[in-house]
Amino acid sequence: MTPYNPLITFIPKLLPAIEGIGQRYLVAQTYPRGGNPFDESKQPLLLCDYDNLNKAKDHHKAIAGDKWAAIIDLQHPPHKSKLEEMLSQGSVYLLYAAFVKDKKQTVARTDKYLAESVRQYISRETAWSPGRGEKVDAILELQYGKLYLQLKYAGERVKQDLGAFEKILSTAAIAPPLRLPPEQYRIIFQTALPSLT
Repeated sequence: MTPYNPLITFIPKLLPAIEGIGQRYLVAQTYPRGGNPFDESKQPLLLCDYDNLNKAKDHHKAIAGDKWAAIIDLQHPPHKSKLEEMLSQGSVYLLYAAFVKDKKQTVARTDKYLAESVRQYISRETAWSPGRGEKVDAILELQYGKLYLQLKYAGERVKQDLGAFEKILSTAAIAPPLRLPPEQYRIIFQTALPSLT
């Protein structure tokens, strides 16, 4: 199963836009969700933007084991030149930005892709029992380059790596829920990811 990837490809015209909103630093890291199974010759990397060096350093420290981890200073000419090279055609990198194209589309895609696995996760991993007419909020978040889904119900919160929900999807056919929900409840998907629109 291909991992869910709501983030956009980092294209050259994003560079002046990111600088225009005062984001001077980019943190680069491995981004397996961005891999192309049909072309494994390109290294997928995620670039997360920051206006503050200390925040960029915190992110970099959190991913210290990643061999592709780097802080790119857009006001340092050698760094910017290397980024432009990474963005050029024929580059061995496939770059992603920490943005979604459109929040409404992302919410709709996330709902379509993950709703059933969220229900199964709630059934298997929580003591929650939402009933008909109740709702569970599911918020897609990015923290230090990793996607999470935060679930909220009745004053409680659970935050889980998106991979846990994808694992449920891949095993759903062979492992039924531990308990059936009393009646269908609504899952309200949202995204905390910034968008271009």
